[in-house]
Parts: sequence; C-alpha cells; structure tokens
Amino acid sequence: MSSEQALISLKSISKVYGEGAAKTYALKGIDLEIHDGEFVAIMGASGSGKSTAMNIIGCLDSQSEGTYFFKGIDVRS
Repeated sequence: MSSEQALISLKSISKVYGEGAAKTYALKGIDLEIHDGEFVAIMGASGSGKSTAMNIIGCLDSQSEGTYFFKGIDVRS
C-alpha cells in the first residue's frame, strides 16, 4: 500500500439490525482502504453483506459502529 492517505477508509465498520435476541450483524468489524486509482471488487456469497457495505460506502446508509473516512474526513461529520 501507498503511504498516501486513503480515498476511502473503513475502520471497524459494523451494521446491526434489531435489538436483544433479534440482534443481527449484517457487517461486523470490517476494515477496508481504497486508494485513488485502485479498482476494487466486492465479492461474496448471497447474504454476506455486499449490498450493505456498498450502501455505507455510497452514503445511502450509515454504519452502526466504526468510522468511515472519505478523503480523510469522517463521513458522519
């Protein structure tokens, strides 16, 4: 990896649905860095969290836990 700042940086991202006994993790503790100019494929079995991850990266949904940085800026701010 380059020493340059990542374009997209996910740190310990989790997405939780439900509460208590019905609590379900769609994503749990995801770390990802994508640098400018990189091409990335998100692949996995049905139900593995691909769409959830893409919705968070595209700011269509927010994470339950963790931090998402775009160009070094916390997306939640």
